[in-house]
Amino acid sequence: RLKFDKDRFLLSRDEGFTGKPLSAWAGDPEDTEAYFVDELACIGCLQCALLAEKTFAIETTYGKARVLTQWGNSKEVGEGAQHACPVSCIHLVPRSQLPVLEHVMQATLQQEWRGREPPSPFQAAQEFVKRRQEREAQAQSPEAQREEEMMRRAAEEFDRCSVRNNIVPARNLALPSESSVDLDASSSSSGAPRNSA
Repeated sequence: RLKFDKDRFLLSRDEGFTGKPLSAWAGDPEDTEAYFVDELACIGCLQCALLAEKTFAIETTYGKARVLTQWGNSKEVGEGAQHACPVSCIHLVPRSQLPVLEHVMQATLQQEWRGREPPSPFQAAQEFVKRRQEREAQAQSPEAQREEEMMRRAAEEFDRCSVRNNIVPARNLALPSESSVDLDASSSSSGAPRNSA
């Protein structure tokens, strides 16, 4: 059961990843750092949201702090909110890591852990990146390329056979409109609808 739960979590965590951060960006486009809240560690004390209300907010589902707008407040105000956190769950991370961290954080919160300890978002992000790299390498493997080529050839052969045998693929069929079909059973001696054209 534990393996099933872990596999289900890994699959659900991979879904919906866009490569873009969930938080908005209001800082300098050249900034290389961003705030990230470990919502598993957050105790919902409100300190960050009270001190830097344009950057942090308390989300309503879990009552945890979350970054809504990166650098919504000045750097000094943001640092003050970070240092005021009693559990040190606000981290300054490389901006390039933000999309993955925010994505896995949301997936981790949505997963049922049934009394087990969830992974830290930093560990989950490393596993997520590794898994995506493995999948991409597998997709580029010679075996995967051969399979893709085989499927392409099969589709071409099917199209050639269809043309040769005067078979129209279902995607090219034009169905008659309701106005061109007489649905009155009494107008046909067989009782089947007939084409009025």
